[in-house]
Amino acid sequence: MHQSKAERKKATETNVQEDEATKKIFRIFGGFVIAFYLLYILKPTVLGHDIMYTIFVVIIPIIIGVPILIYLGGKEIGPSGHVKTIWQKAGYVIALLMMTSVISFVMLGLFADAAFTYINYTTAKKSPAEVLTVPAEFHKGTGNRSGNHIFFTFLNEDESIKVSTETINKYINEKAVKHRIRLTLRKGIWNHYLVEDWDIVK
Repeated sequence: MHQSKAERKKATETNVQEDEATKKIFRIFGGFVIAFYLLYILKPTVLGHDIMYTIFVVIIPIIIGVPILIYLGGKEIGPSGHVKTIWQKAGYVIALLMMTSVISFVMLGLFADAAFTYINYTTAKKSPAEVLTVPAEFHKGTGNRSGNHIFFTFLNEDESIKVSTETINKYINEKAVKHRIRLTLRKGIWNHYLVEDWDIVK
């Protein structure tokens, strides 16, 4: 059945509006990705692991964000007419959950991580300084471990501090020397420690 001129015009206008809306969503999402990256490179060095961090920064944002995104998306993200079989529907649901989970983590997780960073930093600054010296391993940016890092063990967990090429070159060729890293730490929240200072000792 042929569409009238008015119907074609309306369909074109609808497609243009949808394209603009899609572009707007991607611009917003891109802004959050940039903000997430800036937070990552600007946040202070922190050591430690705890399930509460994962719950607060990853799980809660996803649990909150997924149903909100699905509700706001409405028919726009609903299955098309080509999705008919149970396997196609299952694939659609899985893809939708994965997509909304990633968006929720990037958008809401950004705020959660920023809140954690602030609270952990202010709490740590009020805590007494602790000095800890442990064996250190130096690694230049090749292979499985990308970037220049100093690796060590803290609270039975593998940790690392990213350093410049100039810094790593001072020690990378001294394989016969057993280096140790001396850390000045302040305890924050959820078993996380703020690295206030560090230096290498032999």
